Amino acid sequence: MVYWEAELGNVRVPCASINDVPEILAHSHTKQSDIILSYEKSGVGTLRGVAQPFRFSGRRLSTELPPPYLGEDSKKLLQGLGIGEAEIRDPMMRGVVN
Repeated sequence: MVYWEAELGNVRVPCASINDVPEILAHSHTKQSDIILSYEKSGVGTLRGVAQPFRFSGRRLSTELPPPYLGEDSKKLLQGLGIGEAEIRDPMMRGVVN
């Protein structure tokens, strides 16, 4: 791949190698960009995720909470959409929503 990157670069063709996940995580740019998050999730342990790539005024938005378990916030989200308790309970009981 190094050969082709050099050859294509010499004729000004934009290109780059395609990395797999372990290569991306080990790459110096990934480490320097501070884009990989580590957080604790009860019942699971330490997890890693990808932070928002955007920065505002030189700062990345904070990620204060890990992602929820499947269905953990379903009831709260449905209530926020104005759906009543009986309507929420029915699809949950039928297995439509976790």
